[in-house]
This record gives sequence, structure tokens and C-alpha cells, in this order.
Amino acid sequence: MTQYFTKVVLVVLATMSLLFTSCSSDDDNAGMTGTEGLERDRHALVVNEGGFQQANSSLGILDLDSREYLPNQYVEITDNSLGDIFQSIYLKEEIAYMVINNSSKIEILNLETLEHEGTITDLGSPRYMISQGDIAWVSTLFDQAIHTIDLNTGEITGQIDFPGWSEQMVFQGENILVTCPDCHLKYLINPETGTIVDSIFTGENTHILRALDDGRILSFNSGSFDGSHEPVLRLFNQDLELLDSVVIDDLSYIGAGDLNETTDRFYFAGVEINYIEIEADGLGQITTAFATEEPFSVYQLTSGPGGKIYLTNARDFSSLGQVHVYNEQGEHLHQFEAGVVPSRIYFYQ
Repeated sequence: MTQYFTKVVLVVLATMSLLFTSCSSDDDNAGMTGTEGLERDRHALVVNEGGFQQANSSLGILDLDSREYLPNQYVEITDNSLGDIFQSIYLKEEIAYMVINNSSKIEILNLETLEHEGTITDLGSPRYMISQGDIAWVSTLFDQAIHTIDLNTGEITGQIDFPGWSEQMVFQGENILVTCPDCHLKYLINPETGTIVDSIFTGENTHILRALDDGRILSFNSGSFDGSHEPVLRLFNQDLELLDSVVIDDLSYIGAGDLNETTDRFYFAGVEINYIEIEADGLGQITTAFATEEPFSVYQLTSGPGGKIYLTNARDFSSLGQVHVYNEQGEHLHQFEAGVVPSRIYFYQ
């Protein structure tokens, strides 16, 4: 909408053009500020991890309708840096809890107003967050603990001792199931007593954990770079008994995977983009979905609404990365330049 005015245009028209510059695409790229909030089912949040100890992580906002990407939105909103290593986002109603791992904090952002609502600090090395009511639990990398937080005050109210690195968490009835990537087990924790009540073998390097609608649990081991551990997808029933597993034996490490909850397909990135069907009686076979239009090393994969698959390319982990968007048929829909080390995409629904 940017307009060019010649010298003969009346001053009053030039003044009017200044009043309407907030409608221009240039201004839109500068950021969404003030009371202009995000719309459910239209906007997504892009996590840009940033480089280690570079304090250059950032939050991007993607308009799913127009495909417009707005970078550095936390800076635009607060005039402050987001911090060092943006790990994950936990969405609770209109609030986004942004977990900043190496800065030991969680930044709280209201998505309806795009206003900063506070910071939870002194978290050691936070990874992921879940909540129930006004209580939240935060997993950690080094603390050997899961922190308990009062969401009303933003204060840490306690901790649950844990035998190692705690990662992704899901509710299993009244308990919390927690992955331990440097252990061979998942742990079932009673949040009321703060104790481990059971453990389930899953193998080393279990990073991804998902709870299905029917109560079954899906866990994914990423494998290891040296080939000593193969990537494995495991399916457990509601009693945490192993139902089925699929070994991915042609690759030693897979860091990018996600569950499409609509189609019950677990997508993962190897040489190509593949999936495994989660069926009523177990797991299907490995099926190739598509190959990327141009070969690149996929850093993270997010399975989004409408069957779209978002692949991030971290490039050299110091310059700006890219996000590529495909449909389930492998058609390359679009791509955009994101921040440094783009990672997961979170959809405001």
C-alpha cells in the first residue's frame, strides 16, 4: 500500500498518507504491537533457538493466511532481548509461556494483547512445561529436578527430585510421565506427593513423548550419533505396557519428529520425510512421504493443521535459518527466512 507522492500533491493528502502508514506492508513487517493481538487458527509462533551463549534467540510470528513472517517480535513488544537458547513454548489459553533454557527463565506473553505479563526466574536449565489448574511443572536439563510453579504468583513452590535430565512430560491419569534422555527409563511421578511411583523401560535418548486421545502413549528414541543406539518408536497402552515398537535401523540419529494428531501419523526426517501410522492394534510400517525439493539437513519437524509439515533448516547454526512448508503430498508450498536456529512451530488454536 506504500504510495509515491509528487511535489504537486497537496500537503493535506500527504498528511493523510502519514496517518494511514500503519496499514502498509512495510510497517506490518516492523512488528505487531499495542493491542493488536493474534487470531486463533490464523497465527503461529516460531521458536528461533539462537546460538549457544549468543543471547540471540527470537520469537517469530507467522500469519498462516497471508504467509507473512514477522521476526523479532519479543523485542518489538518489550524492547528487550529474549535471552539465550529459546527451548519451547507452552500454550495455556491466550498465554504463551516461553521457556528460555540457558537464561534460566520463562517469559510470559499474552497473545490476545501482545503484552508481556512477567518472568519466572531461577529455573536452572528449563526445558518443557505442563500445567493443571494454577500449578505448572517444568523439566530441567542439569538440576536433576522438576520444578513446581504457582502460575498466579510466578513463584517456584517446590521441586520433585529426578534421577537425571528431565525432558518432555505428559499427564497419565493423575500422574505425570516424564522422559529421561540420559536414562533408559521413563518415570511416572505423583505430583501431589512429589515422588516417583513407577518406571518404564524405553531405551536411551527418549526425547519425544505424546499422549494419544485414547490414553495410549507414544515415545520416540532419537538414537545416537555413534550408532550405539538406533532410533525407535514405541507405543504403550493406558497401563504403560508395551504394545509395539518400530526400529529405524538405517540411520543412527533422528532429531526431527512429530505426531500429527488428526491423521495419527508420526512423521520423522531422515534422508527423506517418512511416517509411521499409529493404528488401533499397533504401529504400521515405515512409509516414505516425500523428499524435500532441495536437499538440506532438517533440524526440526512440526506437523501442523491441514496436514502441513514445517521443516526447519538451521544452516550453519549462526546465520539466519529457513522454514520450508510442505503438504502431505510433498508439494513445496512456501518458505521463509526465520531467525538463528529455527526450531519448533506452535499454533495458536
